[in-house]
Amino acid sequence: IKTEPKTNPNRSASRLSAPGMEKTKSDEEYKEEDHNYNAKYFNEKKNRTSTRYTNEKMPCWMSMDVHLVDIQLAQEIFIINAWLLVFFKDINGEFEALFDDESLEHIKSRGFIAYDDLSVKIRKKLPLKSSFLLNCANLDIRRAYLEVYNESQNVWKLYFRFNAECGEHMELHSFPFDAQFLNIQMVYRIQDFYFLSKCPDWMLFDDQYMVFKLDKPIKLTVKDSIKSQWTVEEPWIDLREDRGKDYKFHFSVIRLRVRREPSFYMVNAVLPLFLVVSCSFASFVMPVDEFVNDKLGYIITLLLTVTAFQYAISADLPKTSETTMLDMYILTAFFLLAFFTLEIATVYQIFSAGYPTVAAVVDYVTVGVFAFIWLYISGRFVVSYWKLRNRELDWDEVSHEEMKSWSKDMKGDSKYIGHAKGRFFGTRDK
Repeated sequence: IKTEPKTNPNRSASRLSAPGMEKTKSDEEYKEEDHNYNAKYFNEKKNRTSTRYTNEKMPCWMSMDVHLVDIQLAQEIFIINAWLLVFFKDINGEFEALFDDESLEHIKSRGFIAYDDLSVKIRKKLPLKSSFLLNCANLDIRRAYLEVYNESQNVWKLYFRFNAECGEHMELHSFPFDAQFLNIQMVYRIQDFYFLSKCPDWMLFDDQYMVFKLDKPIKLTVKDSIKSQWTVEEPWIDLREDRGKDYKFHFSVIRLRVRREPSFYMVNAVLPLFLVVSCSFASFVMPVDEFVNDKLGYIITLLLTVTAFQYAISADLPKTSETTMLDMYILTAFFLLAFFTLEIATVYQIFSAGYPTVAAVVDYVTVGVFAFIWLYISGRFVVSYWKLRNRELDWDEVSHEEMKSWSKDMKGDSKYIGHAKGRFFGTRDK
């Protein structure tokens, strides 16, 4: 935003004090006076809006224990229990200077202070606030405190123990062969702190870090019920301030990587459906003039079988508006059986009109075309399953698409929806 220079309000008054009165100051003097006033205005404005309180950013180290409890596809959330420890070194004593002597002595004597007992002023200056999870639908902080971790080196520890339900858009177009990033989006005080990617020496002053593995940035455990449905891989952590021109979003992210185990759906959904629809092709070997009623009854029975089958497996399918690979397979089965019903009636009419050769050709063409379509669609599941077992997933490509979607709607340092163009009217607008 371009800001116009401020004009000294006393200048116009001095110039217009009396009509016809000669100027008491030269133009150069007035310009210098305006310059001094303008400089003073912007200096005061800068001091008012600046939120940084350190001359040098403090280094931080993060150690987090995450227990993945559940992944709920219908609600598009995942549930975690977590223990987050943030260590930061007060290099110049600027954080310690925020406390008065009595409070500081109280903290050092006890070793820690509860987060709720801290003043608002101190909370604002910590690396993380209590609302540090950006995509959290429900956050339950069970315990939080600030501790003097290493007094000799001015190292502090901020501790959060919490349960959280985090929202996540599930990419289900390739279900049941989908892979997901479960993103824990975080915001921290980037004006005064920066996170290290390697455990610093000031964290390793005793054996405590070895006992609790504090030199590890993240330790992930997974509930057994999730292991039966998903393959969990090592998490990614991205705390960068600058990610280049392609990615513009204002938060840091811890990314849990999970990949679905499709065997359940292959055995209980894809294979039975393939066999049922494949049986429908047997109707074409029956002569249409003798078995038209039987053929129609046979196809309609299979159609009702697929309908009942879809109802039975619907409880195990994700409730989403996105059309999945398995959804398309079920819809294709319905389409084939419905088309076969119409084809039998049409061929019977052609045969009854005295064109048996044409009826036979229509039957052969229908069998050939739809057998190819059905085998092709079914083969995609076989190929996808083989790739899952024998090839590594390109997680970088999955990450690129997701991060691009985060960046798409960013405006400056935040993400919001502005007013529609031409649809903002002031009080006196017509």
